[in-house]
Amino acid sequence: MPQSTYVLFAVMMLSVIAVILASLTHFHADLAFAYPEGAFKPFGGAFWTGLGAGLIFSVYDYLGYNTAAYIGAELKNPGRTMPRAIIYSILAMMAIYLLLQIGVLGVVPWQQISGSPYFASLILEQTWGSTAAHIFTVTIVITAFGSVFAGLLGGSRVPYEAAKDKLFLPWFGKLHPRLNFPTVGLFVMGAVTAIGSLFTLTDVINVLTAVFVLIQSIAQTVALFVLRRRQPNMERPYRMWLYPVPGVLALVGWVFVYTQTDTVNIWLSIGWLALGTVAFLIWAQVEKVWPFGPKEIKEEFLVTT
Repeated sequence: MPQSTYVLFAVMMLSVIAVILASLTHFHADLAFAYPEGAFKPFGGAFWTGLGAGLIFSVYDYLGYNTAAYIGAELKNPGRTMPRAIIYSILAMMAIYLLLQIGVLGVVPWQQISGSPYFASLILEQTWGSTAAHIFTVTIVITAFGSVFAGLLGGSRVPYEAAKDKLFLPWFGKLHPRLNFPTVGLFVMGAVTAIGSLFTLTDVINVLTAVFVLIQSIAQTVALFVLRRRQPNMERPYRMWLYPVPGVLALVGWVFVYTQTDTVNIWLSIGWLALGTVAFLIWAQVEKVWPFGPKEIKEEFLVTT
């Protein structure tokens, strides 16, 4: 792992801890636990409406957990390392998210927070003063850079591994001769990220979450059932407890999150999926692979007995 990753992680922890400490040392319970009248009504309450909208951003914030899965081929003992990395990161994110949300709501009224895109700087300015707010705004920007940095390094491995398995354009399967990172995948994803920076963060998060849920999360959950049915005796380094209940619950949850996105984002995600399907069919026809050639199954640990 690059040394810069440790530096970015340290800056991120400094930023998060600073905001949490600033909010909790100036905490007012009457602000944190003030709810609109009728918020918890079973149908149409503000809590349930907010839950759907908040899940879009929460899912995006939690997406860092799957970076370990992107680089699974490079992990030592992935059957042990990957589940622990995912579980630990989710638990850590839960704790950070809870402390941040409650702390922030206990300093500034939620009406003021909802109208400010810079709530962290707002909290620090109202608690520790403008100088501290300016300093930690810089660390928060560095933290945002660290998020993009980790996402690009992990995400660039996806087209690289697909190209290695001959399921994607072959030039994505090249590594840097000295640093061993996927050069084409990294540059292409960097270009896409740069284009995304031209739009508002809210729009980017909504579109990315819709695409992620439809193309990856729901598809992966369905793939789990397909693989389990097709290869029940396949050697597995780890198992799903109470199978298939967690998978079914996950599928229901992902579908719920997907339905909470805007109609425009749903159509954009479907359009992106359709565009990818067309691109795959063109590539498959050129390469003479399924569905225009013989079907090849290349699952690792394939059981044939």
